[in-house]
Amino acid sequence: MDEGIVKVVIEAIRQRTGGIPLVCRVCGGTRWLSNGIANIPIDSPPGALVIGGRHLPLVDMTCQICGLTQLHNIVVLLGREKFEELVKQQEIQRQAVNEAENILKQKEVKGE
Repeated sequence: MDEGIVKVVIEAIRQRTGGIPLVCRVCGGTRWLSNGIANIPIDSPPGALVIGGRHLPLVDMTCQICGLTQLHNIVVLLGREKFEELVKQQEIQRQAVNEAENILKQKEVKGE
């Protein structure tokens, strides 16, 4: 779950809707979670493995009560510049996590 993405998306939706909160259309819930940004390929044949090319940068928002999942185009919500900044921040966080995991693995191998 990416809590940073959840906060950014919910705030962007509030700004674009004049303060209306993100409410689940199925159960009325207001607690959301997200797995982050998914780049969905477009203009590709069904079932094809696509590397590169055109894609939609979507963020999933899942209601914690009923599980309804919505997809939002994060570039539309944030604008290109903020989106690219967010992607850079996520990459830095991923690198830090990977480095910490590698250090732990090395310590396990050494028996520390």
